[in-house]
Amino acid sequence: MHMTSQALFDKVRPQAERHPILEQALTEVLFSSIVKLRQDNLFWNNKMPTTLLIGPYRFFFYAGDGDEPPHIHVERDNSTAKFWLDPVRLQKSRGFSRNELGRVQRLVEEHSEQLLRSWNEYFGD
Repeated sequence: MHMTSQALFDKVRPQAERHPILEQALTEVLFSSIVKLRQDNLFWNNKMPTTLLIGPYRFFFYAGDGDEPPHIHVERDNSTAKFWLDPVRLQKSRGFSRNELGRVQRLVEEHSEQLLRSWNEYFGD
């Protein structure tokens, strides 16, 4: 049986969440194997440009966000978060556990240069 990386992640996440060390290790392995950077088609649509997909997370901004400081929205299923990009800090979140929010913030920090570059390309410097 062939299983996509996303399906595998969704299947093992509930068991792994009970074991923080296993959860972190599993998440790092899965993320490293399924990171998808959209290079040719960086923006999926005009209203919610997606800049990055990593595992189950979609990193995007709204087309109307240009009057705010540079930031990124992150979503997974029904969970969302908003991070300022310079410096990286959480602005608000809904639905993420504290542990998962920490992982998401680390991803934003790791990719902050790319996210800020995407912001500037879309909205102008």
